[in-house]
Amino acid sequence: MKLKQALKTATAMVMLLWGIHAVNWFLPFDLRHFGIRPRSLEGLVGILGAPLLHGNLSHLAANTGALIVLLTVALAYHRKLAISALGIIIFGGGLAVWLFGSASAIHIGASGVVFGLVGYL
Repeated sequence: MKLKQALKTATAMVMLLWGIHAVNWFLPFDLRHFGIRPRSLEGLVGILGAPLLHGNLSHLAANTGALIVLLTVALAYHRKLAISALGIIIFGGGLAVWLFGSASAIHIGASGVVFGLVGYL
C-alpha cells in the first residue's frame, strides 16, 4: 500500500474513534460500559468494543497521534500483514486484559493497540 493511501486509511480509522466518542455524547446511555469486564461472561463482548471507546477527550487525544503514525507505517509496509496483526493485537490483548485485568474496572481505550503495533513493527 502506498504511503499516501496508508495515511488516508490510518486517518480514517482514527476519525472513526473520534466519531464514536462524539456520538457517545448524544446517546441516552454510555457506550463506555461496553468495555472489557475481566473474568465475566458479558465482559468478553468488550474485547471488540474496548479499543473503540475512550474515557475522555484527553484519553482519545493521547492515542491519536501514535495510532496515526503506527497505523500508517504498518499499512504502508504490508496491508494484509498489518490487518492480521491488528486482529491478533485486538483479540490477544483484549483476552489478556479479560484474564488479568482488574475486576473492579471496565477497561477501554486503544493504548493496547498502540503498544501492540509498536511490538509488531
